[in-house]
Amino acid sequence: MSKNHNQKTLSILRVIAQREEPSLSSIIADTNLPKSTIMRHLSMLREDYCLVLKTVRDNRRRFYQVESWGAFDPEFFRALTDADVASTSVASISDPTRLKGNNSTNE
Repeated sequence: MSKNHNQKTLSILRVIAQREEPSLSSIIADTNLPKSTIMRHLSMLREDYCLVLKTVRDNRRRFYQVESWGAFDPEFFRALTDADVASTSVASISDPTRLKGNNSTNE
């Protein structure tokens, strides 16, 4: 995974972890990434790291709710800074042991 690709992925995860009800538009606004890029990264996170996102519709709003962080610890992303995004690898912070039957919601 290239550094630029890695930074995009971490930025998306950070927004999802730090926002109460992250919507696609809030992820776009906070990361300055196009919708297609965000959707591609979310798909990769679902497939490769078992991230489970549910789309919630509430009146006129749509937002994501994390059902499982898969291989990730959500607390890491809640504390992530811009400097961390620039110097951290997604693979280095994923924990494959979390994928073995541990699909709990926000921990």
